[in-house]
Parts: sequence; C-alpha cells; structure tokens
Amino acid sequence: MLPIVATHVMRGVADVWPVGTSVSVYLPNQVPGSNPPTTGSVLTAGVVASDGSVTFYGLVADKRYVALANSKWRFFRTAVEATDELDAWPVLVNAPGLDRARAARALALAADFPIFYIGDSHDQGEYFDGATLQTTDQLCTLASPAKGLRDLLAGNYGDPGEGFWFPGDDRVVTVGGASTGLSTGPAVQRNNWRPTTTGQTKTVTIPAGITRFRIHSGNRAGETGVLAVKKNGVDVASVTSQNNDTPNYVEYACVAGDVFLMTGPSSSAITILGFELRTAQAFGAPVHRMGRQGYTCGNVMGGVYNGIIGSP
Repeated sequence: MLPIVATHVMRGVADVWPVGTSVSVYLPNQVPGSNPPTTGSVLTAGVVASDGSVTFYGLVADKRYVALANSKWRFFRTAVEATDELDAWPVLVNAPGLDRARAARALALAADFPIFYIGDSHDQGEYFDGATLQTTDQLCTLASPAKGLRDLLAGNYGDPGEGFWFPGDDRVVTVGGASTGLSTGPAVQRNNWRPTTTGQTKTVTIPAGITRFRIHSGNRAGETGVLAVKKNGVDVASVTSQNNDTPNYVEYACVAGDVFLMTGPSSSAITILGFELRTAQAFGAPVHRMGRQGYTCGNVMGGVYNGIIGSP
C-alpha cells in the first residue's frame, strides 16, 4: 500500500510555546525515560501562528511523532485519513508502475485497454445495491460494479460498450442444451459453449448502441468444428475452430435489433468462449463484467474464487 503524506495541524499550543516559536518534529524514542523523547534528526518544522496553532507538512498518516521546542515536547499522531486537519495524497514510490500507468492511458486514448472484472454473483451484479436480488443479466449489468467503473472511464475515454457476455448469459437464447462450464481443458476456456451438433444453437439480439458483435472462439486442440452464423436470416462469415488452443474472435458489423443465430457444427466440435458487444468507439477502456453465480467464475481463473477475497 502506498504511504500517505499528511499535513497535520496541532492546535492550542500557545500555552506550551509562544507565538512565533519554531517547533521541530521527530520520531519518538522508544527508550523509557528519554529526555527529550526523540530520536534521529528533524523531520519537519512549523511556526506557532497567532491563533495558537502550528502546521507540520510532509508527515505520514496514522503515525506517532514528537513536537519539540524550548525543551518542551508534545506527542501527537497524524490522522488515518483525510479530515479538516489533514490533507492526504498518494506518494509515488513505484516508477515502473508509473510507466505502466502512462502506457495504459496512452493505449486507452489510441486503442483498447481492456479491464476484466472477474468475480462471483456479487461482482455479476446481484445485491450490489445492498438490498436487491437482481434476477436477470439485464438487471445485473445495470447494477454491477463493472458498469460503474465503465461509466467512470467512459467520461475520459469514450463508451466502448458493455463488452463480454458469457454464453450462459440469460439474454442469449439457447436451443439444444450444448455443454457449458467444461471442467477439462485450459482454465481460460471454461464457462463456455461447446456445441457438437447442428441441433445446438444460440441467438443474440443486438441491444441499443452496439455496432460491433464479436464471437470468441477457444480454438481448442482436437476441435475442427465450424459454427455457422446468420445475421437476420442471412449467412455471414462462419467461425472455424483452429485446433491450436489460441483463442481469437470474428467480428461482425451490426445495429440495434439485428439477430445473430449461431448453429453448431455438423462434425467435430467448437468451443465458444463468449460474445463481445461493442459500440462504434474505436478505442477506450472496456470493462468486461465476468462475474457468475455460485463461484462458477472460479473456473475461468482455474481455482477457487469468491467476490469477498477476489474482487478487484
């Protein structure tokens, strides 16, 4: 955790030090009976003002100090967080981190800087208002922390759209009972849809504001199936499993109300990781809501996960 630099105001000191007195600040000496009870060199200093207060700058929040002048001293502790008498701001101590932050911001201004908000049902949006059980993904996405973060970033980088939908999202119409939530294979390819016959389909209706629809394929080794895709009843580019364990996506232009029908392969299989819904915004910081009920998103991470210990 980054240290917090604090400005501390000590009031009512005129009975100890006259107005105009320069008061120095030290760390306290831990040796009992020390006189004065200080150690090390002066950390900062302040001058007693006409109102009987003295202000010290450059201290660390929630830390014990000693103020000393004219052989008289007072112990004090800086506040834990910002108050009327404490102005606090983070101090950068990680230069490589600053470089990464600058790079991320530059990327968000010129291309995508995706953020994956992974978690359980709470991160999905259920009960996120503290009282309501959201019953559908449509309601969950409106209540989710991912949306709050997305809206915040959109103010600086534009609105890139809702982003990722799991195949099991209840806004996706499923026919044929294709397997989901596989417990084998690479962890990142779980919570997916793996159709093996043409009787297994999924349908997505494009919501308002979306102009790009992406189908993400897992390309699992051993799978060579072809997913047929129709937009408004017309064939468009299919998605073919590349059989190499290297995920990719196929993107389609769209407008609100377009209907995409995806039909499983006539042979082999294909693993579909999910769908992505984007606006015309060509760059920005999309925040992908990836929480799922019942800790199922732990499969995405390949281990046990819950929103209490794992939320961003």
